[in-house]
Amino acid sequence: MVSHHMSMIAIQAEAAPYKYPGLPEGAAETFTTVRDAAREALTEMRRVVRLLREQGEEAERAPQPGLDRLGELVDGARTAGMRVELDDRSGEVDPSEAVERSAYRIVQEALSNAAQHAPGARVEVALSPVDGALEVRVANGPAEGAPHEDAEGLGPGGHGLVGMRERAAVLGGSLRTGPTADGGFEVVARLPLEAGGPQ
Repeated sequence: MVSHHMSMIAIQAEAAPYKYPGLPEGAAETFTTVRDAAREALTEMRRVVRLLREQGEEAERAPQPGLDRLGELVDGARTAGMRVELDDRSGEVDPSEAVERSAYRIVQEALSNAAQHAPGARVEVALSPVDGALEVRVANGPAEGAPHEDAEGLGPGGHGLVGMRERAAVLGGSLRTGPTADGGFEVVARLPLEAGGPQ
């Protein structure tokens, strides 16, 4: 649609001097400039669209991480200095690829948030089947030597939480976040194992 409009601008600008032969020289030059600019914009837009399409195809071909790589994710966090404990019972059920991808990404984002807002804190990652859903819980204690930044850093509108909430919602699930009794913070997602499952 946009390319059509750009093409029309170029065509109209090119036709103007012929349509109105008595145009002053400056006006004719202006129409020529508009025509050239429209053509350049159209060429650039096509190049960008082609590039985005190629990147999208590459992303689709790239393997998306699932729960089989959860251990690697946790090991990477530990290598970075985080104290992470993992209790993964997702193997007791058979989650779909979509649930696995969302669970992995939620854990990934929650670990990133914990590292940023509660450095040095112990982090617990637990996945377990609960009432027809896979529950994903990531909880951390307070940052060492400082209060946890839950209200401003990780509140409902905090960094990454919107994306996590959207991932859960797409699957018909839910996400709740908030401070823990010990001054830490937790993220708990419920991802239905079947479409239309519990929320």
